[in-house]
Amino acid sequence: MTRIRLSRAEQSARTRTRLVASARRRFLHDGFHAASLELIAEEAGYTIGAVYSRFAGKADLFLAVLDEHVDAIVGRVEELTARGEPTADRVRQVARMRLELLGEARWFPLVLEFLAHAARDERLLRQFAARHQRLVDAYARLIADDYARAGLPLPLPPEQLAHAAMAIGNGIAMEQLTQPGRVPDGLLATTVLAFLRGLPVDDGAPGGGGSPDPEDDLGHRRPAARPSTPPDPPDRRAP
Repeated sequence: MTRIRLSRAEQSARTRTRLVASARRRFLHDGFHAASLELIAEEAGYTIGAVYSRFAGKADLFLAVLDEHVDAIVGRVEELTARGEPTADRVRQVARMRLELLGEARWFPLVLEFLAHAARDERLLRQFAARHQRLVDAYARLIADDYARAGLPLPLPPEQLAHAAMAIGNGIAMEQLTQPGRVPDGLLATTVLAFLRGLPVDDGAPGGGGSPDPEDDLGHRRPAARPSTPPDPPDRRAP
């Protein structure tokens, strides 16, 4: 059987892939601080030199692991955005996906450990924030698409809604970590849907009406026809 000879670039890419996979296993098992770069290299089949020739250090290697995690989430959210499914179905699928990706019991505390470490290093925190923003942007596009499909104006900028939805998800993940078994699996989807449906919408904004359906895809009750007399001034209180 003829062996395929890899180019130097292909060999380097394969080495990097194996190191990142080994790092993910060790980080999940040992935590960020306790993980050994020597052991990560050894389990991948290389020496420590292979790590330092491709990564600046342990934090840089962790960011490579985080990149793969973020890529997986963004890819699946973009797939959902491209579909024309009802909002409730999308929210449930995103919630299920997040629970699957957070299902590795040690992933969420691992990210918290790294974030606490990065919070003391301005450069590292910016790098972490850039990955986080990719998630925010993906969720913002999904939310904006949902409101557009429902024919409703956005009550807040989509990025703000995405930040809030992610905060809900992270809070529920924290509760699941603190009291495993006491937080129902469907709580994330239910809470995010309640949040999106409960936000007040300015009925007079462009795109806020016009559908004969009494309830839109987001669950908001559409406004009934109004008399020709001038309406009362809209309530501008913050949601």
